[in-house]
Amino acid sequence: MTPDDIIQAIKHLASSSMPPAKVGELYEMLRPSMNGNFTEEHHKEVLRLITGADNKEKNITQEVYEWVVLQDGIMNITDCFNQLHYTTKQEKTAARVAFHRLVDKYIEKVGDKSGTYRRIQDDVSEQKWWEAKGSPLKLEFPLDITQPKIYPGNIILVEGSKSQGKTRFALDFARLNRKLFKDKKIIYQNVEMSDDEINDRVTAYENDGMWKKEDFRRQVVVKRVTQGWWDFVGKEDINIIDYLLEYTEPYKIAHYIFKIHEKLTSGIALICVQKDPNKLYGTGGYAIRNIPRLIISLQNHVIKLEDVKSFWIHSSEDHNPTGLMRRYKMPGLWKMIPDGDWSKDLDIKKDKTDNKYEGFDGFEHEE
Repeated sequence: MTPDDIIQAIKHLASSSMPPAKVGELYEMLRPSMNGNFTEEHHKEVLRLITGADNKEKNITQEVYEWVVLQDGIMNITDCFNQLHYTTKQEKTAARVAFHRLVDKYIEKVGDKSGTYRRIQDDVSEQKWWEAKGSPLKLEFPLDITQPKIYPGNIILVEGSKSQGKTRFALDFARLNRKLFKDKKIIYQNVEMSDDEINDRVTAYENDGMWKKEDFRRQVVVKRVTQGWWDFVGKEDINIIDYLLEYTEPYKIAHYIFKIHEKLTSGIALICVQKDPNKLYGTGGYAIRNIPRLIISLQNHVIKLEDVKSFWIHSSEDHNPTGLMRRYKMPGLWKMIPDGDWSKDLDIKKDKTDNKYEGFDGFEHEE
């Protein structure tokens, strides 16, 4: 075996998956067989090859760590290969070793599928609740809803059957609270209203002397959004989402609400969802009610406070208003007028409009 043979062997091993320390041990075993023919230059070349492989492994370890800490939720080692452009067997082996070293301290395995992990959260700070000012927002609601308390960061959920006024409620909520956050526009995410329809509704406000078009444009920014609603949420703003939808996998709506909640700091979000009149909960099922602090339903021209997490107490006799209902009317293009007092014993008669679109299960329409 010549010195060049040893160098070629070391070069091959250094570029393989063999750890650099093992390559060094093998080199020390082979070197004496050269009987002094292995010069200092040969020795430096071998050290360069081994050190280079060692540095490469160290670089991959650091790259994998930096990639992992930037991930949110579930991650897969194959995604790491692709995004960091690891293509050789040596690079992928080094990356797998790096992942293994991070297990239990930074990541943990998920499920039975090989190479799937989640990042262990260690950056969640203690909530300094004792520093809270305890100041609920001075919000106003359509239909004289005065009972709930809403704090910064809260979500309000409006579940509405077809043609029951979700958009009316959302637009009037914007009108009533347009001056609450000074120098801030209300962010209104619209799914289905055309430009002409928005213009008609705002014109109706103006004709009744309630809201000028120029003021609406100055106070509200309307965006056409049909997916990824959380990307457009203003963390310190009043956000209105009219409405969340998911045709193929409606259970995901609960996750969408959570992602919107994650974006909020001092802002709030009013989120509308469709509701099948024959089902208890809005589209997405019971899970959509986990995060919101106020849940309202609109059905058969009856508004109901489905769940009120926090409410105003003016005397020791005040109770949680959850379950209160009242009828309402919807004349014109924007009005919602109470038609009776709040009650928990309202005799509800089914409205004919609930069957208005019978036979069109895939068609959604908002009044």
